[in-house]
Amino acid sequence: MCDTADDGVGIGNSIPHDLQLRNNGLRTADISALMPFARQLANSRENRDSHIGFVGYDKTKAGNKILIAIDREYDLDVPHAVAAALREKGAHVDLLVADMGSPDRVFDYTDEVEVIMRREPWENNPRRWEGRPYIEDFALRGGYDLLIHGKGGPIPKTEFRYEQIPWLRAEHFLQRSTTYPLDLHLLINKKTWDPIWEYGRGGRARLTDAEGTDISWTYWDEYYDGTRYGFSATPRNGHLFGHPVPPIIAKEDAAGMVAGTTSHFSNWAARPTAMRGALCSMKVEIPSIHVFRGPACSISGKSRSARIRRSCGRAASRNILRAVLSGSGAARA
Repeated sequence: MCDTADDGVGIGNSIPHDLQLRNNGLRTADISALMPFARQLANSRENRDSHIGFVGYDKTKAGNKILIAIDREYDLDVPHAVAAALREKGAHVDLLVADMGSPDRVFDYTDEVEVIMRREPWENNPRRWEGRPYIEDFALRGGYDLLIHGKGGPIPKTEFRYEQIPWLRAEHFLQRSTTYPLDLHLLINKKTWDPIWEYGRGGRARLTDAEGTDISWTYWDEYYDGTRYGFSATPRNGHLFGHPVPPIIAKEDAAGMVAGTTSHFSNWAARPTAMRGALCSMKVEIPSIHVFRGPACSISGKSRSARIRRSCGRAASRNILRAVLSGSGAARA
């Protein structure tokens, strides 16, 4: 009788290992290059922070029950590497992959707005980076010591430890800033923040880039009262605010052109145009943001601006201006 286990003898039925895994819905992965980074994160300060350079899981102890929850926008090698590093510390780690999140595709000009603005409670339609309430409830019911979930933004108060995993791709994870010493990240942020908070009061800022951005504003004394989120003596490390967030004061004088080609989630083609009038408008058909004098805003354009109005309403352009003036990822320097 033929031995079918040996190829070339009788009837061969052996299947390559990789093909067997694929047929079973599995995949192979080499995470060895990611492991030094994952091990350092497993021993870095855990501080309920979402910003790269300030994320860590060092409170993990042997016997801890941990849930890593991601969606289909992640490269699976990243959470698998983090899970492996935590298991080396003796933790029990479950990995949950939610069938949600947009697959890879070309961004369009409204993605940046539609991913942020909502006309309903955020719990009904979380923004792309926020944690999912049902996953947080699952972690609570399951008795997990630590939930690792989310890509950015504030972390809600919970009975369990809660940290984020803001690296969606292996190339993100493997950036050297992922494992810079904490003291270096703090120094980068201090060196960036001191000119604004310690020495900027009453002065003016001018922001330019090679793509055509040229915008300036005054650091009015009224903005230094410590009441505005992220604009205080204690900065939002990893997400410094170059301009205070609303409420914008009546004499606000920000003026100029924002013409970058990238933003949080989408691409913009730089098409600078002349300033005019006293409003902030977003030309959607020619996707650059025009910031004119004063806080008033409007949206102009055709089909795409109609989509923005349906999704976001009149607040969209004001929030775009807020995002443009306020965002600064100093920790990525």
